[in-house]
Amino acid sequence: MLLGFSSMMIASLIDTYYVGQIGTIELAAVTLTFPLVMGFSSLSMGFGIGATSIISRTVGAGDWATAQRIATHTLILVIFFVSVLSVVGFVFAESIFELLNAREELFPIAVKYTYITLIGVPVLAVPMVGSMMLRSFNDVRSPAIIMVAGAVIQVIIVPALIWGIGSWEGYGVYGSAWSFVISRVIVAVYAIGLFHRRGFIQHPGSFAQFRASVREVMRLAIPSMASQVLMPVSMYLIMMLIALYDNHVVAAYGVATRIESMTMIVIMAMSSSMGPFVGQNFGARRFDRIQSALKMSYVFCLTYGLVVTLILVLLGGAISGLFRDDPAVVAVATEFFYIVPITIGIMSVAMIAGSTFVAYGEPIPSFVLSMFRMFVVLLPLCYLLNWLFGYIGIFIAVAITNGSVGLIAIVWLHAMTNRFKRELTPQATA
Repeated sequence: MLLGFSSMMIASLIDTYYVGQIGTIELAAVTLTFPLVMGFSSLSMGFGIGATSIISRTVGAGDWATAQRIATHTLILVIFFVSVLSVVGFVFAESIFELLNAREELFPIAVKYTYITLIGVPVLAVPMVGSMMLRSFNDVRSPAIIMVAGAVIQVIIVPALIWGIGSWEGYGVYGSAWSFVISRVIVAVYAIGLFHRRGFIQHPGSFAQFRASVREVMRLAIPSMASQVLMPVSMYLIMMLIALYDNHVVAAYGVATRIESMTMIVIMAMSSSMGPFVGQNFGARRFDRIQSALKMSYVFCLTYGLVVTLILVLLGGAISGLFRDDPAVVAVATEFFYIVPITIGIMSVAMIAGSTFVAYGEPIPSFVLSMFRMFVVLLPLCYLLNWLFGYIGIFIAVAITNGSVGLIAIVWLHAMTNRFKRELTPQATA
């Protein structure tokens, strides 16, 4: 999982680097599109999160045939959902950027870039959700191959699509979007064949079976989708504040958040691995293994967060300068790295807790924490501290939010784990 996520993040950083070489305006415009594409991907991931929870617990209980049938039903749901989602994106893209108060010079670039990227959303969703389900069947190699292949293809073709070859001048900044689309189409063809061999694409069975699967997947998927989409929505609302400042602030925020995301790949890999691990052991009623894994994960997250904080505080400004050699951009990015990374450790623990909640078949805590994060802590603090301190206040608000929500998640998960251990372990031993 670390290999797969690393390749995707590196490809994203390389893509950002190329766009930054075109100009600050182009980099700022592409930055505005990040939350929208992330939001659509997050909605699709909700299905994968729900299905992974059900499948891992089913596999842990030894019922592989039912798990494969649920995987088939989930892929049908995803194909229908993302098709509708893409159409909605095309219809409302301009309205979204108008709500963002995008500057006149950024608006047309952001809209056209989004239109192209939306073509790739459906072909991204099926391999992404299918890969999440593969991990529940103990196949961790194939998802890594899918992610690495998509990233490698994107990195190879993006320079030619941006700057052209020979007499062909390329697509400019839009070549970045086309590289995303083309690479995901190629990977989707391979992934569909793989899913067929793994038994994910088979006769869906009776309508009653399909309805039962849909009901159970959606019970977990809807809260998970809501939790997932709240993050990019909050990013959009923050971006509305950032967009009020000069283009160099918008560009710096985009570069800094990309670099911060790169540091989170280790935690993303651990969080993704914890879901199937916890689900299978929950199905087998091995709470001793779950608690041991959680303790090790917490220690690792806090230690890793400390190391990353030191690196970004000392070198974050220099790293951001590699993407856009503009002193104004570097200065703002450096300020970001002095503030936000301090809470990476506790935020990482919250990510582990979120995966564990869903693996238990309990998505509501993650949803409640997401709502609390966005409406009770993050947005009120962002608007208040922005009014008091400018964009620096926004960075402070993000750091405070990460820390407070992380602590609540740890306490809640500890209580839930102990409750399940008391209630279910006697049944297993009986």
